[in-house]
Amino acid sequence: MKKFLSKSLVKAASFMSMDNRVNYFKVSPVGMENIMLQEKYVNKIKID
Repeated sequence: MKKFLSKSLVKAASFMSMDNRVNYFKVSPVGMENIMLQEKYVNKIKID
């Protein structure tokens, strides 16, 4: 379910209009999905 949710977020973000910036969700959706999963993992664990 989490993988599906991440893919749907990446898919939705690829339709955002960004005039002056690179839309990384369009350029590399798989890479952005991996970054989002890493961010979720880091937020979940406790780092001292």
